[in-house]
Amino acid sequence: MSRGKQGKKKPRKGRDSGSNPASEVRHSAPSPNANPQPPADITHLLRIEAINIDGVCDDTDQISIRRGGSLLLRQSVIDAKGWLRALAENDGLSEDSVKPISIGGSIGIYGLRLEQRDITSVIKHIEEKLNQPDSLYRLACFSVVACESDGTDYQDARERLLAQVRWQQLRQPNRYLPPLRDEGNGVCDFDHLSPAIRRERFLKRDDCFVGESVEQRFDYGQKQRGLFYKSELDKCKDEWDLKLDALRFTSDLHELSHNPRFGNLNEKIALVYFDGNGFSGYQQKNCKDIESQALFDEHLRGARRAFLANLLQLAASDLAFWSQQNIRLEVLMWGGDEFLLVVPAWKGWEVAQLFLKQYATISVSNTQRLTHAGGLVFCGAKTPIVRVRDLARQLADWAKSQDAGRDKNSLAYLVLESIEYPTQGIADYFGERFKVMAAEQRPLGASQLDSDQLPELLELIPSRLLHNLGRALVRHGLDSEEYRQRRDRTLQVLGKDKFEKASDLLHQLFPNQKAETDWPWLHFLELRDYLVPQAGSQTATEDGQ
Repeated sequence: MSRGKQGKKKPRKGRDSGSNPASEVRHSAPSPNANPQPPADITHLLRIEAINIDGVCDDTDQISIRRGGSLLLRQSVIDAKGWLRALAENDGLSEDSVKPISIGGSIGIYGLRLEQRDITSVIKHIEEKLNQPDSLYRLACFSVVACESDGTDYQDARERLLAQVRWQQLRQPNRYLPPLRDEGNGVCDFDHLSPAIRRERFLKRDDCFVGESVEQRFDYGQKQRGLFYKSELDKCKDEWDLKLDALRFTSDLHELSHNPRFGNLNEKIALVYFDGNGFSGYQQKNCKDIESQALFDEHLRGARRAFLANLLQLAASDLAFWSQQNIRLEVLMWGGDEFLLVVPAWKGWEVAQLFLKQYATISVSNTQRLTHAGGLVFCGAKTPIVRVRDLARQLADWAKSQDAGRDKNSLAYLVLESIEYPTQGIADYFGERFKVMAAEQRPLGASQLDSDQLPELLELIPSRLLHNLGRALVRHGLDSEEYRQRRDRTLQVLGKDKFEKASDLLHQLFPNQKAETDWPWLHFLELRDYLVPQAGSQTATEDGQ
């Protein structure tokens, strides 16, 4: 494949601004007062959910193992459709007797029409499929529950299913328990818990102990590195002009982040996490029947696919996303109302803004919109990914807790300049880092500044002036004499016109900030290196190896 030539399709009109209604993802939701309409001949609802999932997704920092665990759970609830339809076919029923209602990252809800078969036998069949000796799904813990419902009582039935799942969750182990083997004589070197057998070489390590779950999740994660995108985007590949078979992706965080041409951003990553605001509450209030729930679910998944397709299109046509023949992109969580990506540090801001501007707002009616809160962490590639993931979630939760945080799209960020990471809560960390200014800190929103104006902004404000101004603001506060003197000095050096222009551009770059706090200057000080990273004189895809 010729790099830089894929994805030449021009962005669609109306997708350039988060404030443009044409850029919002729309969903025709039913009126909250609409009468529930039962689907044809539905007799039962079935819910399959992976439970106690930390033992599959969060027990190691090795990226392929984590990818394998997360995508394995996602695939399980998708495969359930095939298992259920095979049962229906055996009973002489059509595919319509199995209706997918909601498919998330680890949860699936299906509507069933049963005529000859008892629901208990259906549950048993699904459990047997999940626990077959040759099935990778046996590595996780699942709850499979069902209840009678014709769809008119969907909200009540959904709650009954959830209650059953939570009851089962308390009675199940929190991880896969492998059978003990005669040759097993150690503890896994990757999850530090499972019984393991010795391997002469695994993951570039000689003479190590590897648990069964770790090894099989690693193999699955390696296979899914490219297959995930094909399965998720096959329906829209022609619309976005994506040649999915030709795309290859980096295998680990070192390859993803290694590029000496980006100077101090070399070997750094950006973890991008977004979570929906009030999605569960909206569904409980408005998705009163199966049809409205299925419509909302498909619409949300369609919006996610469009974002992923646009991101791949961007990456395929941008040399800074490439490492030799591989795209620098990692998907660690995908499904439901949240997702988690890893990209090179020099692309983190751009990817987060792509989502905020074009896909974060979902219009569910003429008067109501659903939004997202995000966490963006810049850190070294060797920082424990488990901890970075936790920080990203904390950042999103902090953004939601701020003024009107759940009613608008928001983004909180953290820049870690070393492998050390905060051990206290995010609010306490902000208090230590920004001192007197922490009380006035607000999350960011979609930037209103065109990306081609960023280089101009960098040239307007010399780094030394910016550093001195920010230090005075943090140490002494907005109303201090020290800060006023430093601000006057900055005004004198830049001149009134340049200073006012810089201030105006900063407020466009970092919206949602109180005008009188000068917080945009602090945000610029924190993020300056990541906003418009410049590669060296040679091609950005050359890794210096």
